[in-house]
Amino acid sequence: MRILQLFALTWITSMAGHAQSVHPFIHLNTFIDGRVNAPVSRPDGSPAGAGFTAELVILSGGHATLLTPATTFRTTSYLDQFYVVPVDVPIPGGVPGEQITVALRVYDTVATSYVVAINTPTLHRESNPVTVVLRDPSEGGVELIGLQGFVLGIPEPSVIALAGLGVSALLLCSRKGSQFGRRLFRTYR
Repeated sequence: MRILQLFALTWITSMAGHAQSVHPFIHLNTFIDGRVNAPVSRPDGSPAGAGFTAELVILSGGHATLLTPATTFRTTSYLDQFYVVPVDVPIPGGVPGEQITVALRVYDTVATSYVVAINTPTLHRESNPVTVVLRDPSEGGVELIGLQGFVLGIPEPSVIALAGLGVSALLLCSRKGSQFGRRLFRTYR
């Protein structure tokens, strides 16, 4: 009997320690009827659907910290393809009552990561920032109330990049002895 009591006490103690080590989490779901409706679409208006990855990042001090796991988009019906497959995303080191700001990043899975996607001509986008207050895991995950839908895109070149390209072209054309420059200026005189 004593061994059984000792075993029960050890099991209860280990379970209590395990319960305390569980992290607060965010319930990543872009459609919760009446609370969250954040569809993600392609530039032509069709749903993101298969072939796209969605992940959460914590935004803090100009830095983004990737959270795992990532998820994909639903494929059960055409309308479902605008929304992610729901997943619970733990917040390591998160404390109930702590306020954090997160964003949803979506990218073409071919790019292998969001960082690769922003440096290649593939569809990607980051959502509006959403601030949430973490709660005890026993109360369930925090929902992304305030998350807005968005359209995936390939960003246009920046104004600075275009200005640099223009200055380079002018310098190339204005160099003395440049045949291209002489032809160009002769054509437009």
